[in-house]
Amino acid sequence: MAAGAVVFIGQFAAWTYVTPFLTDYTYLSSGVITLLFVVYGCGGIVGSLVAGSLFKRGVIGSFVGSTTAVAAMLIGLASAGTLPWPAGLLLALWGLIWGIANPATLVWLLDAAPENQEAASAVNVTNLQVSLALGSALGAILVSTTTLQTVFFVAGFTVLGSGVLAAVAGRFVTLAGRD
Repeated sequence: MAAGAVVFIGQFAAWTYVTPFLTDYTYLSSGVITLLFVVYGCGGIVGSLVAGSLFKRGVIGSFVGSTTAVAAMLIGLASAGTLPWPAGLLLALWGLIWGIANPATLVWLLDAAPENQEAASAVNVTNLQVSLALGSALGAILVSTTTLQTVFFVAGFTVLGSGVLAAVAGRFVTLAGRD
């Protein structure tokens, strides 16, 4: 749950401010940003479809790999976000990889509590909602005190921290279904 909370905090710290970032730093029009959001969403669908086969190999490993990749996308956006093509590519890849990281949190919890699936699912939703609020608040604090680029750097390192936390937890956790 902690790794899931941390990844959602990082995700929503950045996602809340992606439109201002793309307009203020990348100078993209609202039409291009809308198109990129569609590509992001389609990438997320593809990522979710791929996730099932990855989870069969290992939920925790899939989570660690995907969070590391999302962190790279966020840090990459902070670094190269002024260039339209790299920013668009990074946003598309972010959607694709987030389509793996997001469901991994639920599958991990369900595998950890096979006898309490409804409760585990409810806990995951609550965890997500609280983390969404905390991530948005973190982004707001950073936007009001620093820059949009800093928001993406902090979000990236937060997501990376989630992957590290999951990797450490994976050494001590045995899941019922897959790992």
